[in-house]
Amino acid sequence: MVTTPNMPSPVAVLRACGWLTADAGPARVQDVSSSHSVHRAMRADGSEAIVKKCRADGRRGLSNELFVYRLASWSEALGKVLARPLLIDECTQLLVLEALPGAPAQRQRLAEPRFMRRIGETLATIHRATLDQPIPPSPAAGILEVADRPGDTGHDRPAQTRALMHRIARDPLLADALRAAKASYRNRCLIHGDLRPEHWMDLPDGTLRLIDWEMGGGGDPMLDLAAAMVEPALDGIRRGALRHDWLFTSSEALAELVAGYRAAGGPAPLDSIEGRTHAVHLGAARLLHIACEWADTGMLASAVEALVDAARGLLLRTDIASERIAA
Repeated sequence: MVTTPNMPSPVAVLRACGWLTADAGPARVQDVSSSHSVHRAMRADGSEAIVKKCRADGRRGLSNELFVYRLASWSEALGKVLARPLLIDECTQLLVLEALPGAPAQRQRLAEPRFMRRIGETLATIHRATLDQPIPPSPAAGILEVADRPGDTGHDRPAQTRALMHRIARDPLLADALRAAKASYRNRCLIHGDLRPEHWMDLPDGTLRLIDWEMGGGGDPMLDLAAAMVEPALDGIRRGALRHDWLFTSSEALAELVAGYRAAGGPAPLDSIEGRTHAVHLGAARLLHIACEWADTGMLASAVEALVDAARGLLLRTDIASERIAA
């Protein structure tokens, strides 16, 4: 459990970091908290800022996210992909960001080839800019441990999630894929670790930014790519309409994702069968990661089962998936 000292109010924090001055007038503050305490503030001139801190009873700290924003302040390339930090305080686990204009990307945009190409280019920029730098590991790779250590991995999670993890460990197809992914996993660069449509911000100036870096850290660049690759399957499950031929119906978008990544010099090895197989294994791992998250929240068992089935279906079509990636 993460413990933090008594924290000042969001308004006091914004005044202390110089964003909210006496001349600016009062700010309207909205509580948008989820796993952490998050407040969005708006000044009279329309400018907005985000104040993020740990809850008093929070289980997870902000250390990884704070490190990522500190890293972005040293890297011009990385700084162009993230929101601009106004305050980074590791001691009190406090982060203040300049809010990005616009809204998160709509889920259906990840079916658009042009948008997926931009995602590939952005991921390549992040991975290339941080290649071989010493970065604390992303916790996203923890799902790979479920095959051999389901009890340790899920010891503090709800009973239904622990049961799911043990079932995954007993499934030869799923467990072998997780073991193979772990054996090939390499900490090479900064990864986001939790790519979702709502974490992509498409700004009015035409740039694409990534937000919510709580799972960010050092890791295998293929994990980010794999998360983007399986998003069409995830979207179908969210809508209750997963198509078993999603690999074919999304093939153009997948091709543009990979093409954008290659064109921007991304370091993930996509030109070998081994590399593409690794991507498929990590794609299945991503689906299982989300299944465990949904089990945590008490999501309908049918939705959780759909994710597990999607992971199994992807692995049973490894050759087809590899062809889609290589196309």
